[in-house]
Amino acid sequence: MRPWRDIRLAFALLTGVPVRVRAPEQDEPSFVATWFPLVGVVLGAIPASTLLGLAAYNERMSDGLFVQRAALVLSAGVVGFWAWATRTLHWDGLGDVADAVWGGHSPARRLEIMADPRVGGFGATAIAFVALAQVASVASLIATGTGWIWIVLAAPVTGRMAAVFASTLGTPARDSGLGRGVHIPLSRAALPAFVALATVVASWVPIYLWALNDTVFSGGGLVVASLMVGTLLASAAVPHALSRPFEGVTGDVMGASILVTETLCLVSAALVAAW
Repeated sequence: MRPWRDIRLAFALLTGVPVRVRAPEQDEPSFVATWFPLVGVVLGAIPASTLLGLAAYNERMSDGLFVQRAALVLSAGVVGFWAWATRTLHWDGLGDVADAVWGGHSPARRLEIMADPRVGGFGATAIAFVALAQVASVASLIATGTGWIWIVLAAPVTGRMAAVFASTLGTPARDSGLGRGVHIPLSRAALPAFVALATVVASWVPIYLWALNDTVFSGGGLVVASLMVGTLLASAAVPHALSRPFEGVTGDVMGASILVTETLCLVSAALVAAW
């Protein structure tokens, strides 16, 4: 087991960072998928810290409401940054999965459609809808208050937890490709995968409670904790649901699962924040 190599490989697979790393041999053990949430931490920390920095600077220089007033523009920047940093890889997967699910009538035909690089009407609609939902949700969270900006940090993490569950609990649909390359049998991956899950839960819930200036036993804190646990459960359910039409997991299914789970986290948080 080579954790440093697997960490670099995780960034090479899920982002546009120019990382040079040797891919493991076919029979060489690799736990790269268990490091996917770490990629989410970086993708979330950059825009979240930028937004909080802008809010703090504006509070010192003016009335401190710049971030709220520019929420829609800033939210478009956040979602655009995520797409750019990941080379739109997940968006391509979302479009391919949507085209295949609604355009095919058998697993074999769906896999054939998924392999087509062109984006059809179903794929374009899914991409547009998810992008709109993410931009609207992030804008709503930013406008509600700086405490909810931390959701921008958590959403990419829960999204990549979906890829962890897909690679450990799912079965590859093909004999090659990303789905096969990062697949880890559950018997070998149970410990690191669920340690990663426990770490995410243990880390983000206190951050949420602190960000909201709330206490653990107050109503607001319990709502936020429930929201976090719910999105983590969704990260396990989403890849299972998306892989069923293909009778297995592919790289496109992983990418679509990441985006759908991210969106569920953002939309749920926006609704809770606005309640």
